[in-house]
Amino acid sequence: MDNEQAQRRQRVAAVFDRSADTYDSVGVPWFAPIAQRLVRELAPATGQRALDIGCGRGAALFALAAGVGPTGVVTGIDLAPAMIAATRATSKHAACARSTCR
Repeated sequence: MDNEQAQRRQRVAAVFDRSADTYDSVGVPWFAPIAQRLVRELAPATGQRALDIGCGRGAALFALAAGVGPTGVVTGIDLAPAMIAATRATSKHAACARSTCR
């Protein structure tokens, strides 16, 4: 990755870092319904592994974790460290024993 790409990536991550605390809780609640529909369409089986790229605050991550059940594994990755931190904090309170965020 060249310097220009790295700077662009840092700028984008900074935008999402600043909005992480309220990212999915302001305005019309559409993240969860879209994520739930996506997971229904994917129809993950119990025990499968899934990767959520750009997991944000975990709307699809948590729906996937429910879909793969207690024997499955879900990993979420995101560009913004604050999004990952917020999702990790939420996952401690959700039924996501086998989910990780990076």
